[in-house]
Amino acid sequence: MKKNNLRGLSEFLYLQIIRENHENQGYKPLSGRIHDQNMEQGPVYGAGFAQCTTLALMPKDRTLSSPNRMVWELFQALRRLCTRLTEAHASQDESALRQDAAICVILAVQCVEVFFNVYFQVLISESTYAHATGKISADLEKKQFGLDGKIKDWPCHVFGRKLALDKGAGQKFVALKNLRHSLMHFKSSHETFSVTGVAIQGLADASAYESLCAKSAIDALQTAEAFLCEVFTLQGITPENLPHALHSWTGRPPVEG
Repeated sequence: MKKNNLRGLSEFLYLQIIRENHENQGYKPLSGRIHDQNMEQGPVYGAGFAQCTTLALMPKDRTLSSPNRMVWELFQALRRLCTRLTEAHASQDESALRQDAAICVILAVQCVEVFFNVYFQVLISESTYAHATGKISADLEKKQFGLDGKIKDWPCHVFGRKLALDKGAGQKFVALKNLRHSLMHFKSSHETFSVTGVAIQGLADASAYESLCAKSAIDALQTAEAFLCEVFTLQGITPENLPHALHSWTGRPPVEG
């Protein structure tokens, strides 16, 4: 066990105390081991880590972590895949690039859904958003309540305002989600291609998949990040603090300029 694990868990256990002083900050003081930098996010505390902690007192078959850890881990995996795609682009192996780009599209949407599940569950534990506890908790228990319902309903119930899904980052995410759906639930269009004297039946329209490239992967990552910022903005996080909120929840360090 790393030395900082106990310290990290201790900080996390004080989350409720810190919430009382910073209920409207929109990001949490989480500690951990992924990045060495400690990014200042608020007037009092530093944040920007995802903690995974296993203590002797816990059952051996369980690992407890800070709420943002799975979001952080999935986004880190997505960034690593995008980096690999960019580096491999010079190889001109279009088939491999397309395959990896498809994985990035699927993973980007999954990152957003996991974020929604965790972020809104954290929010409703605060007194400011306690009015939405019944709705969010009930939806999380429903196996058939998907991402569509979460992005359309939850912000309105929690913040009193809807996400704009018909323009900007919201519109781009909807398009990404639809692309992901076409890849995840691909089915044959069973078309026939005919030329003089020849007819080939039972063909599938793979145009969406065929269009994927390294840029598709980067766009998927950036779209997911931008969509999270839309949620942060609805909550009232100021533009200058968006990079820090994104860092705290996805592991992307703020970049100056």
